[in-house]
Amino acid sequence: MTTSTVDARTLIESHVAEMAGGGLEAFERSCHPTARDRATYTPPACRAPGAEGFHAIALWLRGTFSDLAWDVHEAVAQ
Repeated sequence: MTTSTVDARTLIESHVAEMAGGGLEAFERSCHPTARDRATYTPPACRAPGAEGFHAIALWLRGTFSDLAWDVHEAVAQ
């Protein structure tokens, strides 16, 4: 399967929105089951594979930064 430029931009914009306010179900739609965060400074739950790990990252960031938000000004896709 290939992803068009429009689809890639839509996917990343959705993922950014999920980080700010999405639940586990949203991450299940956008995260590959084997994707994982490899940062060593995050809590261990953040390094779990798939949606659970990325949802844990979002919860960790939201707890640390109560006004967490991102504005996408530009997106580049190949």
